[in-house]
Amino acid sequence: MRLVTFQAGPRRAVGAIDGSRVIDLQRAYALRLEQEGDARAAEIAAVRIPNEMATFVAGLEPSWHAAEQALE
Repeated sequence: MRLVTFQAGPRRAVGAIDGSRVIDLQRAYALRLEQEGDARAAEIAAVRIPNEMATFVAGLEPSWHAAEQALE
């Protein structure tokens, strides 16, 4: 998984490169959680996949696992 930090309007985010596009990992993970019926999907996604790359990397295994789930 190739990670990038990108700007989406005023918001900076952690993303993953997929071909010629960048996937917003936090939003993709929140969507997955919503589809699974989690009422707090956005809050959980913000903790597991924060907007700052350094914070994401510091999240260790839980953050990496959430990113992998976001891409499934």
